Amino acid sequence: MSDSKVKPVPMLSVYSGQIIGAVVDALAIHHDVLDDRTARRFFAGQPVNQHSHTKILLAIGEVLVDRGIVPVPPLFRQRDVSMPIIVAATVARAAQRWDQLVSTMQSRSGRTTDSGKAVEGFLRIVVVDLAVRAFALMRLAGLKPSEPETPLWSQENGGGKLLRALTRGANLTRDQLAARLGVSATSVDNWLDGNNRPTPENISVIAKVLAGRTAGSRPEQLEQNIRRQFAFAHVADLVAHLIGREQVMDLSAALVRFIWLMTEDVNSMDRPPLEEAAGAEIDALRLGTAYLLSHNLLRNLAILEKDPGWKRDILAATVDWSVPFQWAGGQTLSPKSSAGLAQDIPVDSSDSDDAEVFSRLMSTIDNINYLSVLSGGPAAFFRILDDGIAQRRAIVRDFPNSARAHNELGSFLGMVGKHMGRRDLVDEGIIECHIASALLPTWDTPAVEPGIMLANIGAFDEAIRDLAQAAERLPSPTPHLQFATGYALMELSALDEALEQFEMVIKARPDYATAHLHAAHCAFMLTDKQKGVRYAKTARRLGEPGAFIAWREGKYPSPKRKRRARQRR
Repeated sequence: MSDSKVKPVPMLSVYSGQIIGAVVDALAIHHDVLDDRTARRFFAGQPVNQHSHTKILLAIGEVLVDRGIVPVPPLFRQRDVSMPIIVAATVARAAQRWDQLVSTMQSRSGRTTDSGKAVEGFLRIVVVDLAVRAFALMRLAGLKPSEPETPLWSQENGGGKLLRALTRGANLTRDQLAARLGVSATSVDNWLDGNNRPTPENISVIAKVLAGRTAGSRPEQLEQNIRRQFAFAHVADLVAHLIGREQVMDLSAALVRFIWLMTEDVNSMDRPPLEEAAGAEIDALRLGTAYLLSHNLLRNLAILEKDPGWKRDILAATVDWSVPFQWAGGQTLSPKSSAGLAQDIPVDSSDSDDAEVFSRLMSTIDNINYLSVLSGGPAAFFRILDDGIAQRRAIVRDFPNSARAHNELGSFLGMVGKHMGRRDLVDEGIIECHIASALLPTWDTPAVEPGIMLANIGAFDEAIRDLAQAAERLPSPTPHLQFATGYALMELSALDEALEQFEMVIKARPDYATAHLHAAHCAFMLTDKQKGVRYAKTARRLGEPGAFIAWREGKYPSPKRKRRARQRR
């Protein structure tokens, strides 16, 4: 492949396959699997089956390991541990979560769709996860972490800056480097200025030339370091197009700092020798923040970290990544409900206090102390829920005519009632939402929310009745209402009616992944294979593969089995 700049990727309009494809292109990775038609479809954003997906990621892992971008600890060869498999699994996990984020963000509307902040928040948790894996890998490989500073690769023209530093260290000018490499001075200028990137072959020659003029440097090690730094720089450039260079530099500086702090923390303790701790370190490398024994490491890291925002995110990474957002937002919406279809408060609302109410609500979210939650266990969690109720009740007292205030209190009461098993709080929440709906009859969120609350506690018959009343009050049916109704009907096994509701949602919001997912489920259960496959494939393309996987695994009834069952009866 010829020299070229990394092309920007509009990341919230694409899924993980296209981002992975952009990285493969940026690193000039070649492999039989990665050059075939299936991989090209995957890199173009088209869905591929699970077997092909695994083969593609494994091929990427093999190339990264072969090039030395990902080091392999000698211990792995002794214990027959496959580093390419670990790389593939790590990428697959991050890719799955990225696709879920994109699917959610494409489905959302209103104020909550600040995509830049959503992606940055996602990447902050990813940084914590990567820090755990990198710490474990460096310990296993006997590598020393970098000093805590902003790395060159995260900066503008990071690869070029690295080459400049190495060239200065070798006491070479640009022209001298070009002459020794046998390339034009213009090519070297373009590399150093960040206009183009050197090919893998160029990097190999650069390493040999510079190592020969740098004390204590071996060509193989220098080549691996240059490749690794350029790989990081390419990924940083891709992310910078979405969230900005300063944010990328903050993320990368935090990654380096966390690895250094964890290493210092472990070195200060009576850590067992690597021969004894290797199993735990390998599991930390494989599983990252999902590995339970890494949680103590992260809690110690949170104590050492001085930045309060990063302290919070370090601790948030020790639990299910979605939990902190649920605690903070207090939403009753579950993964199976209509998250993202709810309307924000109408802009023509007569609620003159809305801005102040919103500001007060945001301050209650920002005040959550995850350190006290995690160290205090369930008691601290329930205390936060009680405090959240008290804060929202105070806002309602101060702004009794605010639809937003009543809706937020009602939604929070519904969530707390669900977690604590208290129907009285759910009923109180329903009343608050009804008040909000009466104050602002055109706003569908408080009208639909009581039905969602009831569905979340398993009261599906009551949910259907409340949603039917909401349909009579609202000026016209909304996707939010139709989805919540479809979900309750599906849980009551009224599959024909549920499918009809989900299809209306899809007609209005064809990008809404969960509607396709549930429509596929209903169609498959009704033995309408053609419709089920169509919806399942769309849901998979939008980041919700559950129904498609279940169908491929034969978990849905087939029309033939249904007919045989009727004949036996």
